[in-house]
Amino acid sequence: MNQLDFTVCPNCGGERRVANEVMEELKASGKARPGINAFLFNHTTIISDQSKRTLSMPVVQTFYDACVDCGTVYVVHVEHGTATPQMPGLSGPMSAN
Repeated sequence: MNQLDFTVCPNCGGERRVANEVMEELKASGKARPGINAFLFNHTTIISDQSKRTLSMPVVQTFYDACVDCGTVYVVHVEHGTATPQMPGLSGPMSAN
């Protein structure tokens, strides 16, 4: 599994999502490029064995949006890969590979 996509709301079966609807309006007006996806928020989970030191760690990124029809917040996309921790003192989150 490199990625999973969930295209319908698990509560009502609706296919319209809040952030995606806004992005489609921006694309239609030329304010966003085609092919870009939108989500309300995402969460990155680091999967690591604390007893081992590594330069890269497996991560799972989970992307959420809300159903336009019923308001249920649900997972719409999941992907996994590896990330390299940033050096102390440098700004920014971990960089996903």
